[in-house]
Amino acid sequence: MKPVYRFLHTAPVHCVFSILTLTGLGLMSFSAHIFAQDALDVPDTCESDYSQALRTRRAGNLQDAAHLFHSVHEECGDSFDISFQYGRTLMMLREYDTAVEFLDGAIEIRERYVKESRQPVPDATVYNVRGFAAIMLEDFEDAVEFFGKGIDDDSYESLPPETKMKLNNNAGIVYLALHRYEEAEEHFIRADKLGSTLARENLTKIKSIKDTLAEGDEDIPGIFAPVVWSVRDETRIGEVRGDVAAKLDTVVDNIHVYIMPNGRYALAHGSEYSYPKAKRLVDEARKEIYDAYVASVATWTRYEFP
Repeated sequence: MKPVYRFLHTAPVHCVFSILTLTGLGLMSFSAHIFAQDALDVPDTCESDYSQALRTRRAGNLQDAAHLFHSVHEECGDSFDISFQYGRTLMMLREYDTAVEFLDGAIEIRERYVKESRQPVPDATVYNVRGFAAIMLEDFEDAVEFFGKGIDDDSYESLPPETKMKLNNNAGIVYLALHRYEEAEEHFIRADKLGSTLARENLTKIKSIKDTLAEGDEDIPGIFAPVVWSVRDETRIGEVRGDVAAKLDTVVDNIHVYIMPNGRYALAHGSEYSYPKAKRLVDEARKEIYDAYVASVATWTRYEFP
């Protein structure tokens, strides 16, 4: 399985996207939202085994649950619920290629129900799961298509606010990775109105990217920092700061320290950069420090050394 690439690499004048990790932008997992509706189309002959598979998954026994769903699907495969929940279970096992087969089957059944005016029709949550699968397989155009189908679906307005927020946030992230800033901004604005702090942060990143492109200069000031380490114990700041500077082949004074809202101390390779510059420095730092990331320091407090 190929890695999911972190999405931005920048050159001094223009932005070039290469996807390395969308999760750093707040990609919202399919697994946090358990399908809320009761089973709609599980045949009576399979209902007991289907329920057992769900209970097994809730208990955390994913492999056993997958085996149970496989057996149920073999017997009663023409069911949205069975195909969808089997696909979700395979997603949780990171078996994305196989998961797509059953998620696509669930979507095909759902679309048939819509065409036949069958009631009730399963809600559009399946499109968020399928879009997430597309991202894991690096099929970003497909991801945009599936998130869009969920947003455009007749059931969208009746979805839980959390699911609507995820669809818009995830669509925005993929549009951003595809350089489609206006569309990304539109979806982040929707997610922001639904209460997503991640979307609000991503809107500031889009603004910084646009400003940088307009100026043709990544050195314009900003609110971002390439965070490379953090510590909880204040007494360790000096030691860790020196180690980090050595890893990055820079002087200690270039390692800025901030107090984060959770009380930890963040060590950054400089700060108050544009987003593209901070992201470029993160990409460079990740050669030595894998989990470096870009953060907004707008609400953080700069640490003052004694």
